[in-house]
Amino acid sequence: MASPRSCEFEHTGFEQELSYGYQWWVLSGDKNGFTALGKGGQFIHIFPEMDTVVVQHGDWDGFSRDEISNSLCESFVVHRLLSEYGW
Repeated sequence: MASPRSCEFEHTGFEQELSYGYQWWVLSGDKNGFTALGKGGQFIHIFPEMDTVVVQHGDWDGFSRDEISNSLCESFVVHRLLSEYGW
C-alpha cells in the first residue's frame, strides 16, 4: 500500500486518513470499509460489516482543482458518517 494521505474538510475539523492499494481507497477506522473513485465524482462506497454498497454519482466537469478537492473531502465525510452511524 502507498503511504497514507490526509483529507481535511474545512470548517468542521474533520480529518480522514486514506491509504491506497489494489486500486481501492481504504479509510482509517474500524468500520470504514473502502471506496473506489471514478471520473468526475463517481464513487463506489463499500461497507462489508453492514453488507452495504453505496453508488454515488457526480458531475465535477468544469470544477476548479479546489472545488474538486473540497467535493472529494465531502464524499469521504459522507462515507465516514455512514460507517459510524449507519442509515
